[in-house]
Amino acid sequence: MCRIKEGGRLCVLLLTAALVFMPQASLAEDSPRELWQIWTSAESVSYSEPVTVYSTFHDLEGGFNRGDEAFTYNRFAVGLSRGAFSIGFLARYDYHVQADPDTAELMHAGGNDLSLDLDRVYTIRGSVNHIRSNGIVLGYRFQPIRRVDLNVELSLLRANQLLEGDIAGTIATVENETYSGQARVSYSYSEDLLLHRKVSEPTGYGYAFDAHLVWHITDTIDLAVSVEDWMHAIQWDDAPFTRADVTSATVSFDENGFIETTPILSGVEGEHNLRQQLPVRTDVEITYKFRPRMEVSVAAFNVDSVTLPRLGFTWQASAERQWQFGYGTKDKALTVGVTHRNFRVFLGSDRIDYREARYLSFGVSYLQRW
Repeated sequence: MCRIKEGGRLCVLLLTAALVFMPQASLAEDSPRELWQIWTSAESVSYSEPVTVYSTFHDLEGGFNRGDEAFTYNRFAVGLSRGAFSIGFLARYDYHVQADPDTAELMHAGGNDLSLDLDRVYTIRGSVNHIRSNGIVLGYRFQPIRRVDLNVELSLLRANQLLEGDIAGTIATVENETYSGQARVSYSYSEDLLLHRKVSEPTGYGYAFDAHLVWHITDTIDLAVSVEDWMHAIQWDDAPFTRADVTSATVSFDENGFIETTPILSGVEGEHNLRQQLPVRTDVEITYKFRPRMEVSVAAFNVDSVTLPRLGFTWQASAERQWQFGYGTKDKALTVGVTHRNFRVFLGSDRIDYREARYLSFGVSYLQRW
């Protein structure tokens, strides 16, 4: 029996999934040749415009480029499948940051003890969206029409880490290491990284819906479309929040790049109900098989205002081994992958040294039949 207060939404989603999947399940049992499969996969993709990926989520050291977006999406799953159906355990770590280039420059200067330009007004504007979650993922594969394969996945999630909000204002250098500025902050959290308020960590429940489609346009041309978090929401009850106006002649940044205030601070703290959503991530790829063992492709990955085009080449080296190569025309990242029997691994980066990379991707998966 599900508890209504904490798990009511989860019960509804489970019931909905059962009603959707049960009619087809009875049909799938009619096939005696279907085999059980155990599978596992781990994937990560990270991108940062202002500083390196490593610096973005660590110390903000290194070089700086004027940019306004950074993200990391990480997913681990393990499960069972039979026929068209699959069920598994899923763990996710998602972090998306948008900031005005001035704000990114301020944070980088604060993290590296760099001086700001005198008599310059910097714009402070940014938003952050972070969730750590885990749960159950249900999948179903079918052919809605001839030559089209569709795989849909419904994830039922429990979240235990939250950071969502925005900041807006201005700051100017009055003299060396003395600043004058004002800002308005509004954010919800499981840990207060800005004003260090002591709180009890909230728990959220929600869902995510993904779809992966392959259209075999001709015998040599395929179109693949992957849409992740097409529908996504985490509902938090009693999530801690802070809304505040900051006005000070001594606004600065600490070693982590966060605003440091010894100022006039007015606002409100409390708990509220929050519906948190992640942006939709889309990957579109067109593949052309120009030889029996060779394919070329053109693709683009998009999340929010970032679009990363890439070119690809696939070589079927043998009946058991396939090599994949990709090159990002915007991020300048090279991706190399290999599939051998039921095992696949890939790695992508725009630098040999991962600490200097502004794009990083990694994935590994394994499938065992019995």
